[in-house]
Amino acid sequence: MAARQIKILAGIEQSRPLAANERCHPLKLITLNIQHGGGKRAPAIASYLAQVAADIVVLTEYRRNGNAQLLKNALTDLGCAWQVDSTFDERGNAVLIAS
Repeated sequence: MAARQIKILAGIEQSRPLAANERCHPLKLITLNIQHGGGKRAPAIASYLAQVAADIVVLTEYRRNGNAQLLKNALTDLGCAWQVDSTFDERGNAVLIAS
């Protein structure tokens, strides 16, 4: 199947074949439930993220606890400098999105 470019306009998906001079770059996205902020697994989670080398990372059950900076630094080292999380309460679970 030939690579295709997809555009979404007004909720309608349109696609067309790519021209010979256009390139389609795959985008790698990973979502990972790190369970209660990662706990003692945080270094292993950071190592796993380095192995996967995703363009976009979504961490669910992220918490701004002692592991937060370790995970955020690991993501920055992987080139995911843009990071945002949904934390309202530092003890509660949130979602971190990084790219």
